[in-house]
Amino acid sequence: MLHLNRSALRKIEETAQKTPGCISFSQGVCRLGGVSQTIKAHVQGLLNTDIADYYQLGVGIQALREKLATTLSARFNTPLSVQNILVSHGSLGCLNTLGKTLLDVGDQVLIPAPAYPMYKQLIASMHAEPIFVTAYHWQQQGTGGTWRFDIDALQNAITPKTKMILLSNPSNPTGVVLTKAEVLALKALCEQRGIYLVLDEIYDDFMFEGEFYSGTGFVLESEWVMRVGSFSKNYGMSGWRVGYLVAPAALISAMIPIQEVSLCCPSVIGQHAALFALDHPELVVQTHQKLLPIKNMVCETFNIIAQSGLISFAPPQAGLYVFAKTAYADSTPFVIDLLEKAKVAVVPGSDFGRDAAPFFRLCFAREMDVVREGMNRLQAYVAADPGALAKSGQQTCSNR
Repeated sequence: MLHLNRSALRKIEETAQKTPGCISFSQGVCRLGGVSQTIKAHVQGLLNTDIADYYQLGVGIQALREKLATTLSARFNTPLSVQNILVSHGSLGCLNTLGKTLLDVGDQVLIPAPAYPMYKQLIASMHAEPIFVTAYHWQQQGTGGTWRFDIDALQNAITPKTKMILLSNPSNPTGVVLTKAEVLALKALCEQRGIYLVLDEIYDDFMFEGEFYSGTGFVLESEWVMRVGSFSKNYGMSGWRVGYLVAPAALISAMIPIQEVSLCCPSVIGQHAALFALDHPELVVQTHQKLLPIKNMVCETFNIIAQSGLISFAPPQAGLYVFAKTAYADSTPFVIDLLEKAKVAVVPGSDFGRDAAPFFRLCFAREMDVVREGMNRLQAYVAADPGALAKSGQQTCSNR
């Protein structure tokens, strides 16, 4: 019997939804007014027809695959075709089908950590071995700090059983964006060692500083590189469950029968919504414009909170999260106490990797008034008695 432990993220979100008055920053969902009324109006028209009433191709509807190939080809200057695109039940659906296609029992998947906790459970569900490798190193600088990506840590973790490296770029949870040199180094490492490189790029439309260098352009030149995308974040369509994989044509072909038996087909109405969304990139721009002042306000508040000495952080380069470091060796008691006393839900760092235990993740992709109230509660909680947990026996970090 397969047994998987639920992540703290899921447990905390469940508790938050059952707690009246709780403000949840735990789940990585973009709650900025919901799906655009422009998309909803289009879908309402489709519901008066039978276009979404029946099974469609397991690989995704042809029109959406063609549109994705055209859109991504233009954006990343690479001649993709429909044969390079698989549409699935969100980005996790893509990774699920990909893993079932490529991984055998006992294969190892290296996951640069801190990392999205569902990666670990997903790989384990395939009877492969997920290995969190600490590859993002926190460097404390006063009340702040920076992150450094360490490709040598990944290289040193490779064994004869290593089959894949899976990571999000921009990173969930750190908000780090890999440089062009780092992406190229990862590609070279994987090609040299015969390891698949899976780049989850679902946050690529939420850049705040620096430049984003995608792996999309490598798909046609390397059998080892593939890229995952989604409509969940940039169009706020997380409940509509539409994601896609860009990969070599031979791999896509091999994945189709596996997805057909797993899903039958992805959400048809969701795919038609996604097809329409691709014709309205201005909606992504509007979401980013709405998110930016929220992110700035959150960072300004964290700067104030950091003066307490309890919390330090680095403003995210991209994405929807702040990954803040507490003064504790394990932030879990802090997170639980915050939820109980202030009714604010965040996720403990231990979910994202063993060495991330002192941190917690906060998703700021919420309406401004909700975020402001939540940050006020967090600030008041810290100001009330920032040493309360330490006094009660919670171990503090020696490198605070």
